[in-house]
Amino acid sequence: QSTWGPEPISRAKLATVMSDWSPVAASYRAMERIPGMFSEYAVKQFKFEAHQGQIKFLDVACGPGTLGLRVVKHLQEHGLLASSEASFIFTDYAAGMVAQAEAKSKEMFPELVASGAVKCLEMDGQKLLFDSESFTHVGCMFGIMFMPEYKRSLSEMRRVLARNGMMILSTWKIATMANLFSDYSFFLGFRASNAVPDDAAALLSVGQNENTLHAELIEAGFSAVQIHAVENEVTFETDAEKQAVLSSFISNPIFRSLLPAEVTDEVKARVLSEFDVFLRSDLGAPYRFGENLVKFTMTSNVAVCHA
Repeated sequence: QSTWGPEPISRAKLATVMSDWSPVAASYRAMERIPGMFSEYAVKQFKFEAHQGQIKFLDVACGPGTLGLRVVKHLQEHGLLASSEASFIFTDYAAGMVAQAEAKSKEMFPELVASGAVKCLEMDGQKLLFDSESFTHVGCMFGIMFMPEYKRSLSEMRRVLARNGMMILSTWKIATMANLFSDYSFFLGFRASNAVPDDAAALLSVGQNENTLHAELIEAGFSAVQIHAVENEVTFETDAEKQAVLSSFISNPIFRSLLPAEVTDEVKARVLSEFDVFLRSDLGAPYRFGENLVKFTMTSNVAVCHA
């Protein structure tokens, strides 16, 4: 274990978040489509050729491997893993997410997992247990908002990034799904207002302003920082997709304040059964496409940084 710096100051604060996020992992697949779209963009921004044969990739707040596994697949498809000593480490502080990432890694790249080239570890992104300058590439998709001391995480990612290394990080610029769920909660009568709750808004505001994010990355020690506003259109076309997203809504800690204090079976049943009625209402109209399809746009700030 690294002896860098003081002990993490956030462990007690993270305990609740850790316990909250692990149960989400099982129902996260439908929601994962959204960060997956932005991960595809991030993969294309990484420059791997200069480090061919010695790529060391770290995914911080990896979730179920959304970014990291796409990186491995991209390198494999472009012949950048042949005869290489590449290694990939995916970290998250939620044990359930790490378990999902590990299971998917074994399914997609069993030989790389068996050889130790791909590893999934439980770790606090605010105290990375690696030596300085250990990685040629670092990624973090929609993770820093969940870290109570997120600037500490930025400094840690810079510390472990090698000279001439590259880091890509994403945050939400416009998180339309939060508005959708807030409107739906109001429609169901769970809240007196359809405004995004303060706690969710505070989480989503981290990195939302590109100028502030740019300054924070420079302060953390990164250089040549570029921030791209990336927009993706999200659609959920089938009843199964909509039900999966609504199940994620029920269990997602970000949106917990949108639901009654006690999430009973009756509350869950209403969330799952009344969504099409909501889509046909004036409140749901902005998210409706066609008869009962869901369609909206999400925008991310994607920061491309160098050591």
